[in-house]
Amino acid sequence: MKVDKKNRKKNFTLFALLGFLLFSCGETRTKNTTIAENAIVEKIEKTKIEPIFNIQRFKLQLDTLLSTVERKDFQFQLNIDTIHENTNPEILWHFGQWGLFKIVRPKETSQLILYHLLDPKTSKVLRIYILEASYNDKEYFKNAYQTFLNEKDKNAILMADDGDGKEWYLPNSGLTVVNDFVIILENKIYWLNVSQQYSKKNLNKVIDFFKDNLNDKNYLDTIRVTHD
Repeated sequence: MKVDKKNRKKNFTLFALLGFLLFSCGETRTKNTTIAENAIVEKIEKTKIEPIFNIQRFKLQLDTLLSTVERKDFQFQLNIDTIHENTNPEILWHFGQWGLFKIVRPKETSQLILYHLLDPKTSKVLRIYILEASYNDKEYFKNAYQTFLNEKDKNAILMADDGDGKEWYLPNSGLTVVNDFVIILENKIYWLNVSQQYSKKNLNKVIDFFKDNLNDKNYLDTIRVTHD
């Protein structure tokens, strides 16, 4: 009988130990599974597709700058247009013969977005445009890139008919007659166009904001043509 009690006690101890080991292994597996799941979730969170250009953050930075410059609580008005054949003619005009973005051909892009940052009622014209041009066709992209390179050093004149047969001339120095900063990515072009009434210091800040909010830093090239 004493042997049986000892055996039962020994067996109970063994079963208890085995149960503990099984529980510990299960808990370890659960912890490992949880860690693995958390790692996957974290990876998914990190790889969520953010917009390449953070326009909302850019706008907030400009709002702060504008409020400082004007010493009032101002905010930019943000309009976003995806350009296609049915786009408002007033917007399409920007891509015509006399438009600011005449060197970009909408039909050659796979997607074309124009961001308008319009200043509130101030004594200055502080508007800002950003053009985002995407290209699926490598030849179209190559041609667009080369056009930017050609135009940035071009010193020609623009000629227009005012309707009564008379002509007027406008100096064309660079991409436009105002301030331009262009970032060339792989098959994508971002064109920042800033009105003339920014000081050199504030223009540099706007350009820094522009670069800061572009998540892809793998530039093929940058082009700056400013008249400050």
